[in-house]
Amino acid sequence: MINEILFAAFSLFIIMDPFASIPYALQIIKKCKNPKEVATVSVSTAALLAFLFLFTGVGVLDILYISFSDFKIGGGIVLVLLGIQNVLGILTPEHKKSKDIHTAIVLIGIPLLAGPGLVTNIIVLAEIYGVLIVGTGLVVSLLASWLIIYKSTFLIKILGETGIMILSKVIGLILLALGISYIRGGLI
Repeated sequence: MINEILFAAFSLFIIMDPFASIPYALQIIKKCKNPKEVATVSVSTAALLAFLFLFTGVGVLDILYISFSDFKIGGGIVLVLLGIQNVLGILTPEHKKSKDIHTAIVLIGIPLLAGPGLVTNIIVLAEIYGVLIVGTGLVVSLLASWLIIYKSTFLIKILGETGIMILSKVIGLILLALGISYIRGGLI
Protein backbone atom coordinates (compact mmCIF):
# COMPACT_ATOMS: atom_id res chain seq x y z
CA MET A 1 0.00 0.00 0.00
CA ILE A 2 2.88 2.40 0.78
CA ASN A 3 4.37 1.81 -2.68
CA GLU A 4 1.04 2.60 -4.34
CA ILE A 5 0.64 5.79 -2.29
CA LEU A 6 4.18 6.87 -3.17
CA PHE A 7 3.57 6.11 -6.85
CA ALA A 8 0.30 8.09 -6.80
CA ALA A 9 1.95 11.01 -4.96
CA PHE A 10 4.93 11.11 -7.33
CA SER A 11 2.76 10.76 -10.43
CA LEU A 12 0.41 13.53 -9.30
CA PHE A 13 3.33 15.75 -8.25
CA ILE A 14 4.97 15.34 -11.67
CA ILE A 15 1.78 16.44 -13.38
CA MET A 16 1.23 19.39 -11.03
CA ASP A 17 4.85 20.47 -11.57
CA PRO A 18 4.87 23.23 -8.95
CA PHE A 19 8.34 24.26 -10.16
CA ALA A 20 6.72 25.58 -13.35
CA SER A 21 4.53 27.80 -11.14
CA ILE A 22 7.47 29.46 -9.40
CA PRO A 23 7.97 32.33 -11.89
CA TYR A 24 4.27 33.21 -11.69
CA ALA A 25 4.21 32.88 -7.91
CA LEU A 26 7.23 35.19 -7.61
CA GLN A 27 5.49 37.88 -9.67
CA ILE A 28 2.48 37.72 -7.38
CA ILE A 29 4.55 37.57 -4.19
CA LYS A 30 6.33 40.77 -5.27
CA LYS A 31 2.95 42.51 -5.50
CA CYS A 32 1.22 41.19 -2.38
CA LYS A 33 4.26 40.40 -0.18
CA ASN A 34 2.53 37.33 1.25
CA PRO A 35 3.97 34.02 0.02
CA LYS A 36 1.82 32.05 2.46
CA GLU A 37 -1.39 33.47 0.95
CA VAL A 38 -0.17 32.81 -2.59
CA ALA A 39 0.70 29.19 -1.75
CA THR A 40 -2.47 28.58 0.26
CA VAL A 41 -4.96 30.01 -2.25
CA SER A 42 -3.18 28.38 -5.22
CA VAL A 43 -3.01 24.91 -3.67
CA SER A 44 -6.51 25.15 -2.15
CA THR A 45 -7.93 25.97 -5.59
CA ALA A 46 -6.08 23.00 -7.11
CA ALA A 47 -7.18 20.73 -4.24
CA LEU A 48 -10.84 21.64 -4.71
CA LEU A 49 -10.81 20.60 -8.37
CA ALA A 50 -8.62 17.53 -7.72
CA PHE A 51 -10.81 16.11 -4.96
CA LEU A 52 -13.97 16.84 -6.94
CA PHE A 53 -12.70 14.62 -9.75
CA LEU A 54 -11.29 12.05 -7.35
CA PHE A 55 -14.77 11.41 -5.98
CA THR A 56 -16.81 11.89 -9.17
CA GLY A 57 -14.51 11.15 -12.13
CA VAL A 58 -15.12 7.42 -12.52
CA GLY A 59 -18.87 7.95 -12.11
CA VAL A 60 -18.85 10.58 -14.86
CA LEU A 61 -17.15 8.10 -17.19
CA ASP A 62 -19.83 5.53 -16.41
CA ILE A 63 -22.65 8.02 -17.02
CA LEU A 64 -21.13 8.97 -20.39
CA TYR A 65 -20.45 5.31 -21.31
CA ILE A 66 -16.75 6.03 -21.78
CA SER A 67 -14.64 2.93 -21.27
CA PHE A 68 -11.64 3.14 -19.02
CA SER A 69 -9.37 2.12 -21.92
CA ASP A 70 -10.75 4.93 -24.11
CA PHE A 71 -10.27 7.45 -21.31
CA LYS A 72 -6.74 6.20 -20.72
CA ILE A 73 -5.88 6.74 -24.39
CA GLY A 74 -7.48 10.19 -24.47
CA GLY A 75 -5.89 11.14 -21.17
CA GLY A 76 -2.54 9.84 -22.38
CA ILE A 77 -2.77 12.12 -25.40
CA VAL A 78 -3.47 15.09 -23.11
CA LEU A 79 -0.47 14.18 -20.93
CA VAL A 80 1.76 13.82 -24.00
CA LEU A 81 0.69 17.26 -25.23
CA LEU A 82 1.23 18.79 -21.78
CA GLY A 83 4.65 17.15 -21.60
CA ILE A 84 5.58 18.55 -25.01
CA GLN A 85 4.27 21.97 -23.98
CA ASN A 86 6.35 21.83 -20.82
CA VAL A 87 9.53 20.62 -22.51
CA LEU A 88 9.32 23.14 -25.34
CA GLY A 89 8.18 26.01 -23.11
CA ILE A 90 5.00 26.73 -25.07
CA LEU A 91 2.83 29.22 -23.18
CA THR A 92 -0.96 29.14 -23.30
CA PRO A 93 -3.24 32.19 -22.83
CA GLU A 94 -3.79 31.24 -19.16
CA HIS A 95 -0.11 31.89 -18.45
CA LYS A 96 -0.41 35.59 -19.24
CA LYS A 97 -0.16 38.04 -16.35
CA SER A 98 -3.33 39.00 -14.54
CA LYS A 99 -3.79 42.45 -13.04
CA ASP A 100 -5.90 41.15 -10.15
CA ILE A 101 -3.67 39.41 -7.59
CA HIS A 102 -6.36 37.02 -6.37
CA THR A 103 -7.24 35.98 -9.93
CA ALA A 104 -3.55 35.42 -10.66
CA ILE A 105 -3.20 33.21 -7.58
CA VAL A 106 -6.23 31.16 -8.65
CA LEU A 107 -4.69 30.77 -12.13
CA ILE A 108 -1.69 29.09 -10.50
CA GLY A 109 -4.15 26.65 -8.90
CA ILE A 110 -6.07 26.06 -12.14
CA PRO A 111 -4.71 25.35 -14.78
CA LEU A 112 -1.04 25.32 -13.73
CA LEU A 113 -1.33 22.94 -10.77
CA ALA A 114 -4.69 21.32 -11.52
CA GLY A 115 -5.31 21.16 -15.22
CA PRO A 116 -6.57 18.47 -17.56
CA GLY A 117 -3.48 16.34 -16.98
CA LEU A 118 -4.08 16.15 -13.24
CA VAL A 119 -7.76 15.37 -13.71
CA THR A 120 -6.87 12.59 -16.16
CA ASN A 121 -4.27 11.11 -13.84
CA ILE A 122 -6.58 11.23 -10.82
CA ILE A 123 -9.33 9.35 -12.66
CA VAL A 124 -6.92 6.74 -14.04
CA LEU A 125 -5.21 6.20 -10.69
CA ALA A 126 -8.54 6.06 -8.82
CA GLU A 127 -9.75 3.34 -11.18
CA ILE A 128 -6.54 1.33 -10.65
CA TYR A 129 -5.75 1.92 -6.94
CA GLY A 130 -8.95 3.28 -5.40
CA VAL A 131 -9.93 6.57 -3.82
CA LEU A 132 -8.10 6.10 -0.49
CA ILE A 133 -4.66 5.52 -2.00
CA VAL A 134 -5.03 8.26 -4.60
CA GLY A 135 -6.50 10.67 -2.05
CA THR A 136 -3.55 10.08 0.28
CA GLY A 137 -1.09 10.53 -2.58
CA LEU A 138 -2.93 13.68 -3.61
CA VAL A 139 -2.63 15.16 -0.12
CA VAL A 140 1.13 14.45 -0.12
CA SER A 141 1.65 16.03 -3.53
CA LEU A 142 -0.50 19.06 -2.66
CA LEU A 143 1.48 19.63 0.54
CA ALA A 144 4.75 19.37 -1.39
CA SER A 145 3.40 21.82 -3.99
CA TRP A 146 2.32 24.23 -1.24
CA LEU A 147 5.80 24.12 0.28
CA ILE A 148 7.49 24.74 -3.08
CA ILE A 149 5.28 27.73 -3.88
CA TYR A 150 5.59 29.10 -0.35
CA LYS A 151 9.39 28.81 -0.51
CA SER A 152 9.66 29.94 -4.16
CA THR A 153 11.76 33.00 -3.25
CA PHE A 154 14.24 30.74 -1.46
CA LEU A 155 14.24 28.12 -4.24
CA ILE A 156 14.93 30.68 -6.96
CA LYS A 157 17.95 31.89 -4.97
CA ILE A 158 19.30 28.34 -4.62
CA LEU A 159 18.46 26.90 -8.04
CA GLY A 160 18.30 30.09 -10.09
CA GLU A 161 15.92 30.63 -12.98
CA THR A 162 17.93 28.25 -15.16
CA GLY A 163 17.85 25.51 -12.52
CA ILE A 164 14.08 25.86 -12.12
CA MET A 165 13.64 25.76 -15.90
CA ILE A 166 15.82 22.64 -16.23
CA LEU A 167 13.96 20.91 -13.39
CA SER A 168 10.63 21.74 -15.01
CA LYS A 169 11.83 20.40 -18.39
CA VAL A 170 12.92 17.11 -16.79
CA ILE A 171 9.50 16.84 -15.15
CA GLY A 172 7.97 17.53 -18.57
CA LEU A 173 9.89 14.59 -20.05
CA ILE A 174 8.62 12.31 -17.29
CA LEU A 175 5.09 13.59 -17.93
CA LEU A 176 5.52 12.85 -21.64
CA ALA A 177 6.63 9.28 -20.85
CA LEU A 178 3.69 8.83 -18.45
CA GLY A 179 1.30 9.91 -21.19
CA ILE A 180 2.80 7.43 -23.63
CA SER A 181 2.47 4.67 -21.04
CA TYR A 182 -1.23 5.55 -20.58
CA ILE A 183 -1.81 5.37 -24.34
CA ARG A 184 0.01 2.03 -24.54
CA GLY A 185 -1.97 0.70 -21.56
CA GLY A 186 -5.26 1.84 -23.10
CA LEU A 187 -4.47 0.16 -26.40
CA ILE A 188 -3.58 -3.13 -24.70
